[in-house]
Amino acid sequence: MIRRLHCGKKFPPILIILSILSILVVACTGIGVEAQSQPTVTMPAEDTPQPTSTSKELSLPMPSVTPSPLPLTQETTDTKIADEGYFVLAMRDGEHHHLFAYHPVNYPLTRLTTGEFDYDYPAISPDGSTLAFCANSTGKWEVYTLNLLTGLEVQVSQADGYACAPTWSPDGLWLAYETLADGKLIILVHSATDRATPPMRLTGRASNNFDPAWSPEGRKIAFVTDRNGRLEIWLADLNVAENRLNPLITSSEASFTSPDWSLDGQSLAWSKITDQSVIERRNIKGSGQETILLGAGSKPIWMINDQGTAALLVTPNGYELIAYHDNPTRLLFPAIHLPGEVTSFDWQSGSIVSNMATFVERGISGDPFTLVPEESITPNTTSERSSLVSIYDLKAPEASLADTIDDRFMAMREELNQELGWDFLGILQSAATSLPADDEVAIHNNWLYTGRGISVNLDPLDAGWMLVSREDFTGRTFWRVWLKCMAQDGTCGIPLKEPVWDFNARSNNEMDEYENGGDTGAIPEGYWFDFTAFALRYGWERLPAASNWRNYFPATNMSIFALKEGLTWQQAMEQIYSSNELERFLP
Repeated sequence: MIRRLHCGKKFPPILIILSILSILVVACTGIGVEAQSQPTVTMPAEDTPQPTSTSKELSLPMPSVTPSPLPLTQETTDTKIADEGYFVLAMRDGEHHHLFAYHPVNYPLTRLTTGEFDYDYPAISPDGSTLAFCANSTGKWEVYTLNLLTGLEVQVSQADGYACAPTWSPDGLWLAYETLADGKLIILVHSATDRATPPMRLTGRASNNFDPAWSPEGRKIAFVTDRNGRLEIWLADLNVAENRLNPLITSSEASFTSPDWSLDGQSLAWSKITDQSVIERRNIKGSGQETILLGAGSKPIWMINDQGTAALLVTPNGYELIAYHDNPTRLLFPAIHLPGEVTSFDWQSGSIVSNMATFVERGISGDPFTLVPEESITPNTTSERSSLVSIYDLKAPEASLADTIDDRFMAMREELNQELGWDFLGILQSAATSLPADDEVAIHNNWLYTGRGISVNLDPLDAGWMLVSREDFTGRTFWRVWLKCMAQDGTCGIPLKEPVWDFNARSNNEMDEYENGGDTGAIPEGYWFDFTAFALRYGWERLPAASNWRNYFPATNMSIFALKEGLTWQQAMEQIYSSNELERFLP
């Protein structure tokens, strides 16, 4: 049985179920606690908030740390496998995100959690005994810990809205995480052992501050802030009482997110975002250190005893895991396609492996939950044609879709309505579009003619209920569509941690913004739902913008989604129309 301890609310149980191969551990170096008098850290004036019921603005005493070995729970028999460790990923499986264990060579993708709710941001404790994560099992996002040796699960935060992205102090006694306060993301520090003590604020509310990353030596926390407009990486120095927060990675031409420390604390990796997201790293001990570009990706994680950096590679309609060697000309392993949306992940070697095995050996009822592989889709290239059918209660110029996919659209619409609280897909700019009477009209690669495409309504964009963020892949621009949740209490969506695209910036009389089709705007407040990721779960793919989108708004193609199911555009057309009908338009 899994024992649970909750602070305040009662919420449904989870089963942590996994099937681990016989992976054992080797000795590793950790961080211990030194019982000496501790320095006191106070808030600088610009970041001093008013007291609230959920956090206090008192000084923040933190334990100093000195290296000491961490105990292992099991005899090591396979040094190589233990050193390579494994990943814990937050990945979508069906309707929800769950935690998965994985290693590209040593361990198959295996689901660790179950329940009709979501998990995100797994963080493995320094001694490998505990997982921290956030979950919305109460209906809202809170931070939890799970002790793998005892099965004890604890709710750490009491945010009553949103708390997520936990990071461990190197002695395992503290957690820093982000939460939403007065419309802004702030960072709190909370004891991982004394939950009765209110959390303490690391940052104020004048700007968004998020993605905390605790340094291995214990006295610094890197985080992301938008206080100067663009996303920058700053450092909080816990050894000083004043002027504690200082910029580390900044640029007037790029944004930076997802800082992560090397295992020895000498270097930092991060995501740099310009036209696309890439991984960079730098040795930050000393001045004038060179920044090294590793390659495409986001959310870097140091691994393999500082010999490499893993990253998430987001493609236009998919997710891949890749790992760069310490030598930027080499890969630890090439990009590996993952079968669901991955939002975050962590990695560790050593005792985490044996502790997971111990957890399984305690006797968890039921069978392991292993991700079901995606179905192999064979394009239908037969001469048997489908037809267009009307969609009930749909407002569109031609309210019909191909009869092979209409049920998929209706299921997506119904679930989205339940999630958002409003019927975004009840009105479409276009659904299926009939062949034009004029055979000079270009129809090639327009998926609306196939009956397998939709063009969503863009009126919510003007009304502030829809936002888009720009994503570039290999020179092509795509858009991620965000929809505003009707309930702004944390029960739907998440706070955004990235700037959205502002098309209106073209009219600011700035030549660069005009030629670039706009510019990145501020991070919006509130809770937002990722429609692009949601639609992809039902098979609806977004399309790239045309090359002239910067000066011709319809060419952005941000509203177009197609349910291709492995078909080419011509194969999809041939499912609807005869050769005689198509030969007027196609050579």
